[in-house]
Amino acid sequence: MKKIIIFATIISLTIGASSAYAQTRNQSGNAKITSQNKINPNNQNQVKPPKKPTYKDNSRVPESKLISKEVAIGKLKDGATLIKAERKAWKDYQKGTNGNFHDIDGNRQIWEVEVNLPKGADFGRAYCKRDARAKKVVDAETDKLLAFEIRCQKENLVYSGF
Repeated sequence: MKKIIIFATIISLTIGASSAYAQTRNQSGNAKITSQNKINPNNQNQVKPPKKPTYKDNSRVPESKLISKEVAIGKLKDGATLIKAERKAWKDYQKGTNGNFHDIDGNRQIWEVEVNLPKGADFGRAYCKRDARAKKVVDAETDKLLAFEIRCQKENLVYSGF
């Protein structure tokens, strides 16, 4: 009985090794070592291939397929006034920011919308009493919000606790 179990184990190991060897052969028929081609996530010195962005280049999408300026702006509330609404490439918007967004292709078309909020703005645990400025960046194809920021002068900012 022991001989049969040992023999079956040897056969399964041989078959497993043969199939692994066959899977590692390239088109020319030469074997390659796949363990050297794998990326070790714990190795910081290993060069990783660049990640493809989720929001790909849409610079060739016809204007008729992109959202309009009115849709990008949305409905202005509480006496808000439009400062600017500009369609541009993501790379042109990103030049003025500190962020480095690898998930968005530089040629992705976006709408940058900036409004003045004379009555202020409430944003969670802080409140801007007056003269706040809000900026939103919307994807020009999908209308998804990519970035949002509210600016307030220090003397108008009220903290409600942390």
